[in-house]
Amino acid sequence: MLRRQFPPIEIVNQILYGLKVARQVLSLEAIIEEAGDTPPFEVPVVEINGITATTSYATIVEKTITAGRTGKISKMEMACRIDVDYDIVHWRLTINSRVVFEDKLLPSSLTLDLADITIGGGKLLKIEAKTTAGTSLVWGDITGKEVF
Repeated sequence: MLRRQFPPIEIVNQILYGLKVARQVLSLEAIIEEAGDTPPFEVPVVEINGITATTSYATIVEKTITAGRTGKISKMEMACRIDVDYDIVHWRLTINSRVVFEDKLLPSSLTLDLADITIGGGKLLKIEAKTTAGTSLVWGDITGKEVF
């Protein structure tokens, strides 16, 4: 009798999360298109990603504001998949092309409510992470809008 072999649950979870994000992005575009009353000078910014962090800093998510536009960033979030990983994950946050903090240990997930902070065109927003030992699944997101 042949037994089916399934991929590890982590792989399945990553695939399912990727499909969920793709559906969210597609539905966001559909909502904007369907509404028709969204000002043509605003474009939503929704950057979401997860990676497996190792002992060197790696980019989880980043957004460079398009030249000639202004960014209005409402939130930046960072989280570990497993609570015990907060003891080994170090974070680096860049806002407006300037490192805000580096090698920061967080006790739990962090949501920065930036209240539509203004970022100039060509400027970078980035969330990075590394571990002190082993690996960790980490997530980050940047939300807001670009204004013409």
